[in-house]
Amino acid sequence: MPDGVKNRRYVLKVGIGLGIMLVFWLLPVAAPLTPAGMRVIGIFLGTIWFYSTCALTWPSLLAIMLLGLSGAFASVDEVAGALFSNSVVFQMIIIMAICEGLRRSNAISQMARLLVFNRAVYSRPLLFTLLFLLIFFALGILLGIIPTIVIAYMVLDDVLGTLGFPAQSTYREHMLVALFLAACLGGAVFPSRGIMGVMFGALTTAVGESVRPDLYSALTLALGTATIALMAVLIRYAPKSDIMQLKEVRRDLYPGARTPLTLQQKSLLGGLVSVVAVVFVEELVPSQSVAGQFLSSFGVTGMICLVAAALAAVRVEGRPLLELGGCMRDGVPWSIIFAVGAMMCTSAAFSSQATGITEFLQRVLGGALWGLDPMPFIFVVVLMTVVISGFMSNYAVCVIMLNVALPISAAVGVSPLLLGIVIVFSSMLGALSPGASGPAPLLYGRRDLSYPRIYKALLPFLAAYVLLAFATVLVLNPIFIN
Repeated sequence: MPDGVKNRRYVLKVGIGLGIMLVFWLLPVAAPLTPAGMRVIGIFLGTIWFYSTCALTWPSLLAIMLLGLSGAFASVDEVAGALFSNSVVFQMIIIMAICEGLRRSNAISQMARLLVFNRAVYSRPLLFTLLFLLIFFALGILLGIIPTIVIAYMVLDDVLGTLGFPAQSTYREHMLVALFLAACLGGAVFPSRGIMGVMFGALTTAVGESVRPDLYSALTLALGTATIALMAVLIRYAPKSDIMQLKEVRRDLYPGARTPLTLQQKSLLGGLVSVVAVVFVEELVPSQSVAGQFLSSFGVTGMICLVAAALAAVRVEGRPLLELGGCMRDGVPWSIIFAVGAMMCTSAAFSSQATGITEFLQRVLGGALWGLDPMPFIFVVVLMTVVISGFMSNYAVCVIMLNVALPISAAVGVSPLLLGIVIVFSSMLGALSPGASGPAPLLYGRRDLSYPRIYKALLPFLAAYVLLAFATVLVLNPIFIN
């Protein structure tokens, strides 16, 4: 295509995005939406358009500036401060640098070899896929969503690149989407970490009684595992899938499959294990104890800082175990960092009282749910939660759906506790747009994965989850009601 045509098309795309923002900036306001709410909606839609047609970096900067002028924040400085003071963004930068160190040391390749040549799954495509997804579902439980996605994508790229899968491989595309969802589901199993603690508190308030964390974790662990298994089956039998290429894996593709780990590899992997250990211990230690209070103040961010600093400070044969500066330069995709930050700020604006968006959605959704029989009521609630979480803050969706659905659920014979647990868990499946959640740009920002191909893989997975969650509530409801 001639450069002149490309430039004209690009200018048209930019004009459309700016037009979307301008229209919502000027539209009359319908209560309970406020002018700030209309502007935030326009900023969100315009930014999503830019992400899907133009780029990630400059639209993120534009969104940050406009959010500061929208009325949802006091100033542009407040938005920028919220972006760079966010612990999730900070953790993401350091974890990406550590993962780059893992890649440079070939530790990622060692992890890939262990997966490929595991006796239980070797030359068994379905079992390999299931094990791969379950491993990163478990890592999502222990390490959190964003670090898990970063590591999972590095391992997958190494495996499929070495085994000769093309960039447009159907199997690769399905696995990228499935790993994203697996990490999101895993990150929602522990109800006391990060944003999950706030969402679990919202559940307790909405139900009106204490909710046992172990009950929540047991139900979500079972639902998450079942979803992983069903996604693996869908990947295996997807149309035009090249998954059977895994059946013909040759050991000579990984000639060093049995090479012992080096000191550097052990140290880097040990650092990640240390972070996971802190998360696990933090869940077990009583929060009121001295150790619990220390871990609460130290947390995952403190451990990530300690691990990165220690690995960068310790030198072996004159070289640091982790060349932190170089790994940050080469391993941190700053366009994605800014997109994550911009979308997290936009999500915060969506849930702000200054925009009126939360109250508006509560009115609309509440009217849609009244008068439904139990079965359609359960299905519509789960479907609404998954769909809306694809376009706004996980926390905001959780609070909206709890406040809308639970008062109606008791009247139609559905357990508010059971439905509330499923709502909280489903709220974490923000995947339908680049602005769905903080981690979403990690999926939508990949250059080897177009939006149509993402949706081709994503929609069947989300449909499978909705059906499983619906069936879970339907089957267990008599037990919870009694």
